[in-house]
Amino acid sequence: MAKPSDVKHEALRDLLTAAHEALRRGDYTQSVRHSTEAVRQLLLLKPEIVAKRAQAGGRYLPPNVGARLVTENVSEPQVIFDREKFTLSEALTWYEYALESVLIGELE
Repeated sequence: MAKPSDVKHEALRDLLTAAHEALRRGDYTQSVRHSTEAVRQLLLLKPEIVAKRAQAGGRYLPPNVGARLVTENVSEPQVIFDREKFTLSEALTWYEYALESVLIGELE
């Protein structure tokens, strides 16, 4: 199973580590915020990641569970939060998506 320590990019690794730590202490909202920021930062570094995820056969669209990633008609990716608090399942969904996306993005 992949872990944040597997991530090479320091800033992304730090965000994913913070997301994982927030999950472990039960702060699901903070975990979602760290995970979505990791995905946003990844898209700034590698905007082609959505296409790469499709080629890798993984789930390539960001989850739509309480937060949305906006990439069209904006100068840089943005995260829009649909609520202020998140559940464990939402936090896990975003964390797993973020970690998988970052690792796929680093396969070049």
